[in-house]
Amino acid sequence: MKISACIITKNQDKIIENCLQSIVNIVDEIIVLDTGSTDNTISICSKYGQVYQDNWQNDFSKSRNKSMSYATGDWILFIDSDEVISPETQERFENFKINLSKSNDYDVFCFSNYNPNGSHFINTYFKSTVFKNNVGITFIKKIHEHPYHQSKKLNIIQCKDMEIHHFGEVSKEKAQRDIIILLESIEEDSNQKYYYYRHLADSFYILKYYDKSLEYYLKSYKMLDSNKNRSKMQEMFYINTISRILRLIVYIKKDYKRGIYFSEYLLKISRDNLEASYYLAFCSNRISNYQKSIKIYNKIIKIYNLKKVDPFIINTYIDLSRALIKLFSGDKIKGYEVLTKAFKISPENNFIKALITKYYLSKNDYRSAIKTYYNLEIEKCDKFNTFSKILDELLSYELDDVEIQEIKYFLKKLNMKSNNGL
Repeated sequence: MKISACIITKNQDKIIENCLQSIVNIVDEIIVLDTGSTDNTISICSKYGQVYQDNWQNDFSKSRNKSMSYATGDWILFIDSDEVISPETQERFENFKINLSKSNDYDVFCFSNYNPNGSHFINTYFKSTVFKNNVGITFIKKIHEHPYHQSKKLNIIQCKDMEIHHFGEVSKEKAQRDIIILLESIEEDSNQKYYYYRHLADSFYILKYYDKSLEYYLKSYKMLDSNKNRSKMQEMFYINTISRILRLIVYIKKDYKRGIYFSEYLLKISRDNLEASYYLAFCSNRISNYQKSIKIYNKIIKIYNLKKVDPFIINTYIDLSRALIKLFSGDKIKGYEVLTKAFKISPENNFIKALITKYYLSKNDYRSAIKTYYNLEIEKCDKFNTFSKILDELLSYELDDVEIQEIKYFLKKLNMKSNNGL
């Protein structure tokens, strides 16, 4: 059995080699379709596989299908130039290939696509990654394309332990480009309005037109909700749309009661949904229902793999610590114990450092506060000549007025100690 990796790209010489290195040892063939690079992209790609060139036609499906036409494998793995196969998934890939060779039940395997830089921790979704070649599967849609078979319903499976890391950033220019293509597509394909509405909402979100974004998210949601015979692909799309609605109404609109409604609804149709559980706990915390939020946070910690640096898991620890402190009338020890567990999982998380710094601040332990924040020995802090920088960074987080006053008090005391030769 042979697997061909297909990539379409243009002017990605700064990042594409990371992508290629993550697949070169797990696939049998690499096909790159370049759509007009003027940098070193072609030169880099030629070291790893076959490079073909084609003109960009403002249609992602056409380019994907063109790249597939060169593939000789039994299966195709599609990956973008700003993505990498995670190291853990690379280790599992040999077993995945063995299972793939025995599989007659599924046509498309969806990997978890995780963006560690995703806004408000939401950019985790399942993406069609591996599918059968030469059986009539092609891509459709000019933008946000997906696999399709003209004469049969594709059997799709989500592979939760197979992960792609997506490091790309969507610029305003790309969002504006996407809106134009999406509006054209609605005119050409009116039967798929729910699909284009959702992606229009994503583009408006990037441009910070939040009211317009919510309007189109809800349009997509209502159309899918009224369809009681959703396909597997539509059901995945439906769940992902609700997650995006939650992101907007919770973090942007701060409508926590509505957030609770959508979280509870999402858990009814997707029982083990991590995002829905997190949002339900987060919203309960924000309306001062600390006992409920603590119960849900603890359930998340118990169920999910804590070795994985998942933003929802990290923020579960952070929020749990704050809920414990508030529920137990300022018992910072309970909150601190939770934070230290989070710190072990994500030692570079500056927000966790800031909260642990605050804990030491409450104990008047300024030396430990600085060591925690900087992860440096006290003698290496240049006699603390960076107070304004510390303050600016700490205040960039979501802190209430009391917390800000505590930090300012901490810095004032710190300044006094440094002047005394601490």
